[in-house]
Amino acid sequence: MCSKTPAAVGICEDDPATPCAFGSTCSGGGACAIPQPTGVSGVPPNRAAEPVKILIDYIAATGGKCQDGETDPLFVQSSVGLSQGDLSFEHPVDTNVGVGGTPTLLTDTHLGVTYNTGSLYTSIQTTRYKTYSLTPGTHCESISNPAYLGEVLDKIRAGLGLPAPTGPAR
Repeated sequence: MCSKTPAAVGICEDDPATPCAFGSTCSGGGACAIPQPTGVSGVPPNRAAEPVKILIDYIAATGGKCQDGETDPLFVQSSVGLSQGDLSFEHPVDTNVGVGGTPTLLTDTHLGVTYNTGSLYTSIQTTRYKTYSLTPGTHCESISNPAYLGEVLDKIRAGLGLPAPTGPAR
């Protein structure tokens, strides 16, 4: 997240199990998603991600190292670092990323969200089912755009085992 140098290897935004080279287009037509936020041209910086970097610096008290693209031992020792977790669930797991929206800087792929969501998705084990879906748009557009909200709510209800609503209200 804090690095100004893009990772060389990422995952395909349209198939998180498929690795790709940074800057390449995947076989399904999707972009190659990397862990760091990227700008419109595909390289750092992405100023839309600056508030997250500022928050990391504030929490770790590193004096701006994340914003400057530097490393700090506190990043590795904290929850910012990768840690092993239990990714086994007894319930459905649905994930969604926003791709291809405008402004490009706010798509999940350019914010680094697609890489992290896709990496988690491929690691999740569930006794039920898991889904990885793409919504055309920017970050969180699947829940902020009325055109997609009904589908999202239906998916949540189905996962919870709740009946679909009756009548015109969704």
